[in-house]
Amino acid sequence: MAQMVADANIDGVPIVFAWPSEGRETGYVADKDAAAFSRDQLAALLTTLARKPGFGRVDVLGHSMGGWLTMEALRQLRADPPGRDHPAVSTSSSPRPTSTSTCFASNWR
Repeated sequence: MAQMVADANIDGVPIVFAWPSEGRETGYVADKDAAAFSRDQLAALLTTLARKPGFGRVDVLGHSMGGWLTMEALRQLRADPPGRDHPAVSTSSSPRPTSTSTCFASNWR
């Protein structure tokens, strides 16, 4: 993470969000269940960060299962009841996401 921040010359504070994993290919279903269970916690973290005075922009980078989890957390924030105070999450980048880009795009129309 530190190397990516340095290479991209990002002026910000990197935060890692992790969830339980089997750590092997045969554990994919359990890993996806664990990621899905973590969705609300990621959405809450994004909300907390975006509401923090002076924090500024929140950029999110998710890879593979993390890309899927990022999409789910952002979709959850969008699906919350109208009138609820939502955070301004500026960027979501999901290199090689587990889900399709069509699915991601359809959630943001």
